[in-house]
Amino acid sequence: MNKYDLVIFDLDGTLLDTTEGIMDSVIYTINSMSLHMLEKDDFKQFIGPPIIETFGKVYGLNMDDAKKATDIFRDVYKEKNLYKAIEYEGICNVLRTLSERNIKNAVATYKREDYAKKLINNYYFKKYLNYIYGSDDNNFLKKSDIIEKCIVKSNIIDRNRIVMVGDTEFDYIGAKEAKIDFISVNYGFGFKDKLKKLGNYHIGYVYKPIEILNYII
Repeated sequence: MNKYDLVIFDLDGTLLDTTEGIMDSVIYTINSMSLHMLEKDDFKQFIGPPIIETFGKVYGLNMDDAKKATDIFRDVYKEKNLYKAIEYEGICNVLRTLSERNIKNAVATYKREDYAKKLINNYYFKKYLNYIYGSDDNNFLKKSDIIEKCIVKSNIIDRNRIVMVGDTEFDYIGAKEAKIDFISVNYGFGFKDKLKKLGNYHIGYVYKPIEILNYII
């Protein structure tokens, strides 16, 4: 018997390695706004959390300037860098296996929803996804808000039958607020302490996509 009926995946760092596209867009935004260039390791902060929050935090921007940076980033990302992404090896097989066992697959991402759908449409694994939800133009949604959209759409009442899979603490916090289990992936961008127990909803960690199945079926 399957342990879960709905698996909600993060996108960046979980299904796809989107490093190149995001970094190229961040560099373009920095140059466009005449901000000081970051050290190489500092760019990692932009993968995972909402872009508007990261620009505000890293550069101390007020809300208007952070919104301007976000608009520049999103425009160049959509027009030039959206498809600079690599599917993690084995992730399609994971999604196919779950789908064949009548488990619903969803995506909950901080990426703007229309961009996420456009990007995912470029990959074969799209056929195994039931729902895709992301952020909106206003950048006001928390990760738990996006997760809740997946849950509501699935019509699954028992939250013990739902699990989130992600690579950053933002994903875990979202899962915790939604009161669902969480699996951390350590091949992505976010987790530095590979063995750290995040909290009560954290049921385990994986080092490659195929290991996700060990916790679900």
